[in-house]
Amino acid sequence: MNMVRICHIMEMRRACKAPPLLPPKLRKEGSESTDRRGPKDVMDLTFRVNTLAPERYPSSSFYLHLYESQDSSDGPWNLITETDRLGTNETACLEDFLAIEFSFERLQWFKMEISELSENGVKVFKASEIFSIAQICAGPIIFPMVDQSGYRVSEVEI
Repeated sequence: MNMVRICHIMEMRRACKAPPLLPPKLRKEGSESTDRRGPKDVMDLTFRVNTLAPERYPSSSFYLHLYESQDSSDGPWNLITETDRLGTNETACLEDFLAIEFSFERLQWFKMEISELSENGVKVFKASEIFSIAQICAGPIIFPMVDQSGYRVSEVEI
């Protein structure tokens, strides 16, 4: 059968909205899900936020925002999740706050930001930290959160 005939048959099947001639490939029961970039794994992360300088927060509350970058540690940043209002008087323990799907073939960058509400209801940036998923794979790590004046206001343990 020549190519012209095969193309004609395929066009006729498409025009009639006929189902494909071959069934879809079935995955084996025991195989892991993979794509072109290799196997992926899911990691549940728990965040523990300790406020070191509650006097630096006039509103006595703050918010934790998490961003992800697809490109590099310079951004652009896409907001993944944020917390509800957290108090500065106690250590906030956010159990399974984030589930990350990652692969070891590429670096995945994240940014944490701490902000608080001003008197007029606008969220004001306090401190931020950029990290990669490779840093937290080894085990618990503590990130210092430093404000614009260089003062260590909080620390976040992941």
